[in-house]
Amino acid sequence: MAAPRLMEPVYYMETDLEEEKAHEITKLQDALHAMQIQVDEANARAVKERETAQKATEEAPPIIKETPVLVQDSAKIKEAPPGSFSFSPIKLASPN
Repeated sequence: MAAPRLMEPVYYMETDLEEEKAHEITKLQDALHAMQIQVDEANARAVKERETAQKATEEAPPIIKETPVLVQDSAKIKEAPPGSFSFSPIKLASPN
């Protein structure tokens, strides 16, 4: 007759474990939901930043920088026969 009493504590333990399991699942689902919100917000910020950068790029005026090249002996270049001189690096004067 003692057997039914031994089963009662097992029943309560199973119920407690099921409640703890359900509580832990709820906590994990809440944490997952919070993380999903953070991911969605980060994605929204990234999209907005990309759109802002694209708009700024489209609206920015083109940058054209002209650098004058000074040739010191233009007469020699004009008088030289074709193929009589070789090309070498040209030192450009800085526009100070």
